[in-house]
Amino acid sequence: MDSRMSILLVLIVILSSTAIFLLSGILENFKLASNTAEQNLTNDYPVSLNNSLLLGQLQSRVGQKLNNLISQPAFLEVMDIPYYDAGTVTAIIPVTVTSVKRLRKLLQPLLSDESSVSAITLIYSPEVSEHVDIVIRDEKLKSLLDISSIIKMDSRDEGLDIVSAACQSLTEYVLIMDEDGLSGLHEETQSGMLSHLLADIPMGYCGGNFRLQNSASSCLLPLVEPQSASFLLPPFVVPTALIRGFNTSSTLESNFWENFGRSLVRNEGVGVSIQESRHNSDRVWCFTQCQKSGVITDDSFLGQCEAEAGLNTSPGQRLKPENSTSLAIILPNRNDLNKFSSVACRLLQSGYNTHVLILSHDSDHIPSHDSSFPWLHEQLTSNVCKLSYSILHTSSNNFANTEAVDYWIKTANESMSVIIIGKKDIYQYSQDPFNAVLKRNAALGTTVIEIPQQDLPYCDWIGSLTLVELRRWNAPSVDITVITDNRPKSLKRLLDSLQKARYFGDMLDIRINIEQTADSQTRNIIDTFQWEHGRTFVHHRVVHAGLLTAIVESWYPGSNDSYGVLLEDDVEVSPLFYAWIKLCLLRYRYGSLSNQRSTLFGISLYQQKQIELRPEGRRPFDAQLLFDIFGLLYRNTPYLSQIPCSWGAVYFPEHWREFHKYLMVRFSEAWLPLREPVVPHVRSNRWSKSWKRFFIELVYLRGYVMLYPNYDDFISFSTNHLEIGSHVREQPRSIYDQKKALFELPLMDLPSEFDEGGKSKGNGALSTGLLDLPGAQLPSWEDLPVLDLLGSLASEDEIIERGKRRQARLVGCETVGSQDRDGIAQGFEAEELFTCQVDKSAVDRDREVEEIDSILIHDDM
Repeated sequence: MDSRMSILLVLIVILSSTAIFLLSGILENFKLASNTAEQNLTNDYPVSLNNSLLLGQLQSRVGQKLNNLISQPAFLEVMDIPYYDAGTVTAIIPVTVTSVKRLRKLLQPLLSDESSVSAITLIYSPEVSEHVDIVIRDEKLKSLLDISSIIKMDSRDEGLDIVSAACQSLTEYVLIMDEDGLSGLHEETQSGMLSHLLADIPMGYCGGNFRLQNSASSCLLPLVEPQSASFLLPPFVVPTALIRGFNTSSTLESNFWENFGRSLVRNEGVGVSIQESRHNSDRVWCFTQCQKSGVITDDSFLGQCEAEAGLNTSPGQRLKPENSTSLAIILPNRNDLNKFSSVACRLLQSGYNTHVLILSHDSDHIPSHDSSFPWLHEQLTSNVCKLSYSILHTSSNNFANTEAVDYWIKTANESMSVIIIGKKDIYQYSQDPFNAVLKRNAALGTTVIEIPQQDLPYCDWIGSLTLVELRRWNAPSVDITVITDNRPKSLKRLLDSLQKARYFGDMLDIRINIEQTADSQTRNIIDTFQWEHGRTFVHHRVVHAGLLTAIVESWYPGSNDSYGVLLEDDVEVSPLFYAWIKLCLLRYRYGSLSNQRSTLFGISLYQQKQIELRPEGRRPFDAQLLFDIFGLLYRNTPYLSQIPCSWGAVYFPEHWREFHKYLMVRFSEAWLPLREPVVPHVRSNRWSKSWKRFFIELVYLRGYVMLYPNYDDFISFSTNHLEIGSHVREQPRSIYDQKKALFELPLMDLPSEFDEGGKSKGNGALSTGLLDLPGAQLPSWEDLPVLDLLGSLASEDEIIERGKRRQARLVGCETVGSQDRDGIAQGFEAEELFTCQVDKSAVDRDREVEEIDSILIHDDM
């Protein structure tokens, strides 16, 4: 012990005199602790614990220079701080209804050769026990790890359950994780977490510091050097000795990990360490972890990380912390609050600081006042979810009313992140007295969401959005494209359904593309069509082009935020079709980075009821039945399919541009004759005049997917009426009716405000049915099932590899498009699919593997 003390003093001399002064008191405590170690330490504590207590205090009190020094292996060896030896770690992971489907994937890193984890403790509720049991019965898993289970019977905080389980661990260290395990961390960082050299202090890759001035804590992102912190956020490793016998009742459930860190500092006197990382993706991941935990984050620092990572987030788009910013809801009257209550309550329950202002009132419930001046009546409480709100008693002076609203916003919270306002007449924006207030807040970075008063009852789905997604509300620009020829009745039905749909205040341009052969009745319908939700454009061909050209040239994106809804005239849409589009775009294009993929090329409005690509002909298809057969946890989950939908769908800008380039190269026949099939053994190879044939080729080669709805009873957002046209020939009525029944689907209608007896349901919130989803929200990306072109379950990696092998076989070389990009963004350049990476004569790319794949696909059918 004396030799270690001498070396320590030599190291400290290197530091400044200020550091020596700070250390003197700590060293005295260290000597006292060393003299009484035998009396105070039991076998539960490692011999080096007191050295670790000193190390934690040095890190916390002296700062970064000493922290860098004591992180060196030589110093750790001198201090007798143990290495992270194999077989000394228990991993603790809670399993929830949303993470149980990913359990195998979450456990996979723990099985690697580098992992020092020897035991796993799973914490879960009875409702997922059956699915957990299936996973842990895996013989390979049981042979490698000691697995134990804790079934929680109450709804107390997840953190309390995790720490309680950690206290019972018999290993030297505990790896504490949340329901996401190590997901989101770079692979190199995961390896470091599982095999890192450890001192006897808690270590992780994300945490925070306590602020002295207020109760909020600040987020610390991982840097290129280690740094000390006040607390850590999962996942992190902690010595079991520090928490054995830990009193969980001393830790408040709110901000659990912050309070857990306070307890460690107070009871054990240790600091914690955030390990170094050179990966910007880890910093973005940590930023998200801090948002989830309500820890204050620095937007400018995240912007720098995103810029270095190539995420191209402009300052105006930068996100504010989810739980540390506020949002305002401004509604015309209290009746509107009742109708919008499902949104307000869910946002409140999600931890957002939600402020509500009502702009008019019921005169029977207010005290008398001078109507010449506006007056705020505050601290009122709704009978729904105990929601607090204020009422503005307006005056006859619009300027004064505007100033009163501005005053309310500023006093509610200066850093308002989102303002949702219900407007009586959203299309008279310039005449709105509150226009100046909204523009002023928008200029300061606040997202302003304006929803027509008549749409407020149908907004329950908005409550499922995160604050990150809400802040991008105004980012996507959706265009509607209608393709028509000479079916005036069909066109009228489609346009009527578009007029009846709800657009929640968004402006959508509509483009109507008329074939050269359109009759006068069709042209008259278009001439008299009025569209109040945006601009109307009409394109009339003077030379007949056919359906392929009509579809492909009907829309072209103006930016990467431009989306095209393609509708042929025999389609009809649901009144809620745009709500489905908006919900999906905000989740999978503008939400968390973990939910964004470049392989997603669009969103279908139509539920698949038939699979048409099998060579032997179309076959009935039921996604829910398929998911039941394969034991998926949720039969009604949306899913990803490689099949592009032509009966109502949204197409994404990058993929549609690439499709145009693909057609140019494909029609040139410089690469491959048109008659030669690209996709093996699919029926679309015979569709010589269909645009879908070529889009299917691109999808197959790239491994692209489209998102499909999957509601009960095939309830859909579009339906096809299978009317006589380019792809449907005239036939006997009985045969035609049978075929039509195969494709027509029930549309999701607006909920009624009256029950079956005709009585009013009252002024409460209505359920649209959009949230009849697992967990009443869209799943995370990795929870979405994947289907291939034949309607069989597959994986993302599998369909991508199929495409790469097919590229190599068709071109005769390893193509640029088949190369792994190592984090580089997808280029969407169709030419990559035809360009050799190496000399063509030097490569014979897996021809035998491709032939075997073709045989297997054929056998599956």
